[in-house]
Amino acid sequence: MKKQIIQDAASSGASLQQNTPNPFNQATLIRYTLPQTCSSAQLVVSSTAGSVVRQIPLQAGTDSITIEGGALSAGIYYYSLYVDSSLVDTKKMILTK
Repeated sequence: MKKQIIQDAASSGASLQQNTPNPFNQATLIRYTLPQTCSSAQLVVSSTAGSVVRQIPLQAGTDSITIEGGALSAGIYYYSLYVDSSLVDTKKMILTK
């Protein structure tokens, strides 16, 4: 069931790109595309332990956000795109200090 939801969200035009640069030490850029028909979307950044370190609301369209490394500890993080409460994609980023 969950896999079908992911495919539906992705087929509607939602997509998440790999952050650049990766690994990063100061800041990294994450590009995404959201359909105009979505009512809510957010990027959730989590630690490898699964704790959420940041939730960022997103607007429809093609855009990007910058994650500043200064507020986070060095390590591996996962960032996930949720559209209308459905998981679209998850990527891994590495922060070095």
